[in-house]
Amino acid sequence: MNSVDPLARNYASSVQLTPRYSGQPLIAIDGDPSDQLAPFIGQRRRLQQSLGSLSPSDWATESRCDGWSVKDVVAHLASVNEFWMLSISSGASGEPTKWLASFDPAATPEQMVERTRATEASQVLEQFSDTNARLAVLLEGLDESQWSLLAEAPPGHLPIRLVASHGLWDGWIHERDVLLPLGMEPQVVADEVAASLRYVVGLIGGFSVLTGTAESRSLEVAATNPEVLFALELSETTAQVRSLSGPSGTQRLEGDAVSLLETLSFRAPFPRGVPSEWIDLSQSLAQVFDTTLRTEE
Repeated sequence: MNSVDPLARNYASSVQLTPRYSGQPLIAIDGDPSDQLAPFIGQRRRLQQSLGSLSPSDWATESRCDGWSVKDVVAHLASVNEFWMLSISSGASGEPTKWLASFDPAATPEQMVERTRATEASQVLEQFSDTNARLAVLLEGLDESQWSLLAEAPPGHLPIRLVASHGLWDGWIHERDVLLPLGMEPQVVADEVAASLRYVVGLIGGFSVLTGTAESRSLEVAATNPEVLFALELSETTAQVRSLSGPSGTQRLEGDAVSLLETLSFRAPFPRGVPSEWIDLSQSLAQVFDTTLRTEE
């Protein structure tokens, strides 16, 4: 059975993002300004290499995104790469865009992919490879200060570092969406997993702020394989992800890091025993993408 894909599915209803473009950025995640560069580029290049070995039937295989083939997902990633380049280049020049104010995360991706369905798989791979290369050049050309400038992502204006985090998480999940149905086990790279997990938790917290359901509180994540320990600190205005050096005793989400990423990205049901606070918190992101959370029977 295909998992629900909040990033790439054609829903019957229309959903509107409400990005935050003024005031304090919605999400803050501690770390070095340019620490997303290597994992972002590494993930894209690895997926590109894996796609180069696919047969025509592989490209036509249904992905984990309902209604989308492997080729459809890759076409989506190529178009998203174009958006990241526009967003980051505009932000780096001090003029962040506001394109997503009218973006429908449920319907728009499907409309964009529909235009590419007649395109040959070889051309889709060429487009993906080309956008990967141009995006890598753009990111590698940023200086230390530019990583902290604001650019546009679905939550609104965020530091370019976190725009790259969003792109990394999106690409990491979609890599699994296309490779797992083909019987190919994606490589697990520690820094990619850690960064993606920290970002999706921040995103979940951020959308709970945007939807007005956030309560001022602190929650924790303790993951293994790789080991990742951090806190999500929520207020009425921001979601902050902060590294921890050890246990502090607050409500904690625990488990294998990849499994947690799959669950928090709506690719797997919440397992039994997960603190109800985490399920409740995830409802906000599910609402934005018009999907229903699943829990194990």
